[in-house]
Amino acid sequence: MSTNTQPFHPLLKMQAYNWLESLRESGEVNMFSIRRDLQDEFDLKKERATALLSLYHDGTLEDDYKAMYR
Repeated sequence: MSTNTQPFHPLLKMQAYNWLESLRESGEVNMFSIRRDLQDEFDLKKERATALLSLYHDGTLEDDYKAMYR
C-alpha cells in the first residue's frame, strides 16, 4: 500500500490545529474518532486526514503551529 508523503501546506496545518483545538476545548467530541469530521471540514481523503490527525495527537501539529508564531 502506498502512502501519500506530500507535506501539508502550513496554512492547512494552522487551520486544522485551530479547528481541532476548539473542538477539544468544547469537550463535545471524542478526539480519537474525529477523522471523518476532519475529512469533511477540510475536504481531505481518508489517508491525508488520518496523517493530519496523527500529527495532532502526537504533538507535532502543535509544535509546528507554535513555530509559525515565533
